[in-house]
Amino acid sequence: MKDYAINHQGLNKINLDVDYQYKTGISASEYPDSLSIYKSIDNFLTKYPNETDFWEIVNKKLTQNILNENPALAAIKIDLNVLPSQTLPYSRTSKVTRTQPSNPQGTFLVGNTRGNNVLGFDGNTGNLLGELIPAGSGGLSSPDTILFGPDVNGDGKPEIYIASGDKPGNSGQPTASALLRYDGVTGAFIDKFVGDNPNTNVDETGGLSRPYGLAFGPDGNFYVSSFLTKKILRYNGKTGQFIDVFATGNQQAGGLNGPNNLLFAPDGNLYVTTQGSVARDGKADFSPGLPSQVLLYNPQTGQSSIFASPDPSPRSQGFVSLLGMAIGPADGDLYVSDFANDIRRYNLKSGELVKVLSTNYTDTSPSSNYVGGLAFSPIGNLFAVGFDNRANANNVGAVLRYNGKTDEPLPISSNPLSSNSSIFVPPNSNLKRPVGITFLPSDAKLTEKWNFTAANYPINHQGLNNLNLDVNYQYKEGIQNYQYPDYVPIYKSIDNFLVNYPNETDFWEIVNKNLTEKVLAENPAISSVTVDLDVLPTNRLPYDRSSTVTRTTNGKLGEAWDFKIPNYSIAHQGLNNLNIDVKYQYKPGITQAEYPDFVPIYKSIDDFLVNYPNETDFWEILNKNLTQKLLAQNPGLDSLEISIEVLPTNKLPYERASIVSVA
Repeated sequence: MKDYAINHQGLNKINLDVDYQYKTGISASEYPDSLSIYKSIDNFLTKYPNETDFWEIVNKKLTQNILNENPALAAIKIDLNVLPSQTLPYSRTSKVTRTQPSNPQGTFLVGNTRGNNVLGFDGNTGNLLGELIPAGSGGLSSPDTILFGPDVNGDGKPEIYIASGDKPGNSGQPTASALLRYDGVTGAFIDKFVGDNPNTNVDETGGLSRPYGLAFGPDGNFYVSSFLTKKILRYNGKTGQFIDVFATGNQQAGGLNGPNNLLFAPDGNLYVTTQGSVARDGKADFSPGLPSQVLLYNPQTGQSSIFASPDPSPRSQGFVSLLGMAIGPADGDLYVSDFANDIRRYNLKSGELVKVLSTNYTDTSPSSNYVGGLAFSPIGNLFAVGFDNRANANNVGAVLRYNGKTDEPLPISSNPLSSNSSIFVPPNSNLKRPVGITFLPSDAKLTEKWNFTAANYPINHQGLNNLNLDVNYQYKEGIQNYQYPDYVPIYKSIDNFLVNYPNETDFWEIVNKNLTEKVLAENPAISSVTVDLDVLPTNRLPYDRSSTVTRTTNGKLGEAWDFKIPNYSIAHQGLNNLNIDVKYQYKPGITQAEYPDFVPIYKSIDDFLVNYPNETDFWEILNKNLTQKLLAQNPGLDSLEISIEVLPTNKLPYERASIVSVA
């Protein structure tokens, strides 16, 4: 799609390059029509709601949307090239590659607060897959939030973190509050990530009592809501060691009164649901009549504000008790479940109530069921758990499902049990007062890259020169929308670096090595950066030459140099003209003094070719001898590749080239 006009971040034109790969073994009828995909892309871009989203975010959502709509695709790659404009005269490109998950509907886990176990369900059929975490495993008691977090056993898979217990963490009782950790694949108990050590006088939990919400913050720390002490506690995200109290309640409206779920949203803020209770003698007291609300915290300052304070649902028993939260992948809105009934959808930016989804699956007035947590499936449908609160129902639970784009109920089939028609897993005795729900992490792969170029950049280094700069970086996995860096400050930082570079005689390779180090250090969301620094020919040095440096956050450094010699005249196998392209990679860890000057290398090539003794040698033999000679002469080189292109002549009107690589 060329010169596609779009009103995003102002009026822009983009070039779109869409590549997708099909799943193996699909039938003829399963191949999608490319026109339908084009129309879907056009509709997506035309109606894209968030004007200020970076292009990377637009592309990330676009690729997800196409895969969701086209199950026959195994993978998709979209290069979204934003053409230069008067405002931003730089070409820049978002490159996103996604693979389809092996199970697009996913597998979800449900925690039974009365069964003290965790069950697995098929996200496509709703069938029970079995008990992933057996009752009481590792001391599991009244499990609430279930969260996937950092791997600890080295298998590269996230582990399961669960809020457990209803007594104070230092009480010594069997149901003492703790944060338990389980293998993310087998469900085997690993350890108490946060728990009191009875052999010390210190409460290692920091005062934890009835943990509900769990969240890993952008600072790498672990945040936990302690419901019965009206606090949010903060722990080291790697060790579980208590750090401090992030926030505490004040028994005032708008305060942290009965904190429940925690969510770090794409805007970088921490969202907290409160039940409106105060803690008295280890119990929740609702008598002060405080409102149940959604609070918004700035994680840097700890300052809070009220995001939402709803009235009771007409389907409820006259109260509000906000519980679960999730961000809609299709709309970016905040979905909040109300234990008393309903799911409310809020615009994350404005706080406006967008829609209310009924959860009254018992179809009674008032509703006879409560609602627990929320989770979105890999393809973006919304799931919720609930249970029947009637005296003779034994808190039997059910799972509800809604269309992630329309919010309409999406039952497993036409369900005769309720006119609400949202029941995905019908009420059954395996579900015993369920509250926590989460999906297993998808095995889909997402790779995100960004590229921008600056042409004819003038610089006073080694004399007056012009550069072509090509900057490519890859983002870290799992970054949130607010963590994407704006490329304009990155460009300005590069410009400032080059304008003020102190050492006039440094080789371009050294300049580039220092530049990539600076870019990576200043941008924590980037996992790797590659800068191609192309020095344009001058009268003094009429050769294209280029430094390419790649750095990664895990310490890897790759350095390459390339220079070209066009139309080189040589008397070999008659009179011929050559285009010579010389590329070499430097050895890891070489010192600044070990970088070779490319001019003596050029002169060595010239001397070699002028004095080459064997007129009849094939070009391949000549090139092999040349590369071996240069590598031997330059101990700082790790590998060398020379391409010798012999231009057409009247005698042999064919383009031909020898390429030799040695290491």
